[in-house]
Amino acid sequence: MYVDELQLLKDIEKLIKRPVPQEVIAGFEPDPTAKPEPILRRSQGGGGRSPR
Repeated sequence: MYVDELQLLKDIEKLIKRPVPQEVIAGFEPDPTAKPEPILRRSQGGGGRSPR
């Protein structure tokens, strides 16, 4: 899990009223030196698809 997602996960767990199982997969270990970055939201433009 990334440092930026920790609060989002806690909020989801609070909403569903139970913990979400977590597992570290070899090759996908979190970087302990990573710094939080803002989570960018996509625009409402259709998810990158071209209009028909």
